[in-house]
Amino acid sequence: MTATAARQARAFSGSRYAWGTPVTAGEQLTVTGKAWQTADAARSCRVDVEYHDAAGPLVNATFSEDWTGTDGAAWDADWTTSHAGAATSTIQSNAGRLTTGATAYTSSARVYASGMGAVADCEVTCLVVCSSTTAEMRGVVAVRTNGSFSGANPSHPTQGYWVEVDPQNDIILIRRGDSTVLATPGKTVPAEGLYVRLRAHGTTIAAKAWGATAQEPAVWDWVGEDSTWTAAGKVSLTAQNGADAVSRNVTFDGLVV
Repeated sequence: MTATAARQARAFSGSRYAWGTPVTAGEQLTVTGKAWQTADAARSCRVDVEYHDAAGPLVNATFSEDWTGTDGAAWDADWTTSHAGAATSTIQSNAGRLTTGATAYTSSARVYASGMGAVADCEVTCLVVCSSTTAEMRGVVAVRTNGSFSGANPSHPTQGYWVEVDPQNDIILIRRGDSTVLATPGKTVPAEGLYVRLRAHGTTIAAKAWGATAQEPAVWDWVGEDSTWTAAGKVSLTAQNGADAVSRNVTFDGLVV
């Protein structure tokens, strides 16, 4: 691929990806994939490259978290907790777990990435695994937030945009800081969870989600315009249970901004 303008590129392999470095005008970008045969079975290799104008939202990663640590340990100092009721946040199996309390709706687990730099134009990708695929519960991945949460909807940030994984109804909800629903794409939520990718660039908001064992789709589930929240902010993650007043877990992993 020859860049005709300054570009940034990143290569994807399955659901994981690594950030590349900026490509200058005229520079050649070469991507090589290898496949080999094992157990007398044919194997294949796929390499996808996505590139955008330098003015676009993709920048080198500014924040990441993989929650490596001892089971039961607290999240590291990059995260500030703001739990409601008896909710908790711990590390479990090298992933970040948010556990709600057992009071219906009002005991949400809530954390704010206070250790990251505030950004307005960004993308966040994260694996979201809900402890039930049928119960009323939600897992939230948000950008442009300020660490405050709604009293009326305890799992909702008061500003920014977010993707809300809803396993009971097999949808994702894209919302903004006043809890307005911008879109509700249908999305089967498997037991192994969904990768969520949320982009905010100026007034353009885009979101997609795909199964943890699936290939990332090329097409966004939703792209729209909204100018309510354009200021720089940080990532927030939340978990909420439902009317049955049962404690629920939402586990997050592989977060990259």
